[in-house]
Amino acid sequence: MTVELLSRTADDDVIIRLFRVQNITRLQEGQLVVRHFQFLRWSPYRDVPDSKKAFLSLLAQVHNWQRECGEGRTVVHCLWSRIAHLPVHNHVFSRSTDQPP
Repeated sequence: MTVELLSRTADDDVIIRLFRVQNITRLQEGQLVVRHFQFLRWSPYRDVPDSKKAFLSLLAQVHNWQRECGEGRTVVHCLWSRIAHLPVHNHVFSRSTDQPP
């Protein structure tokens, strides 16, 4: 598998990367072009984005990409909250397992 960064653009709200992904053991299967949108305006420990306008702009950019390139797979993930809360969860878990019944 090869992943090649084709382009990267950024502003205060979003980083957009364009990748080419290809399985080098199956070249006949062709390649995928993947656009990655990284939203930067969602602070830890908040349930909503810092800026509604920036978030709506992100949604419009994703919608335009889908319209331009056709409907394909869309993946949305939020890793920050899991990473940010991991120490708390680990502490609670370790305290609960350290305590005698």
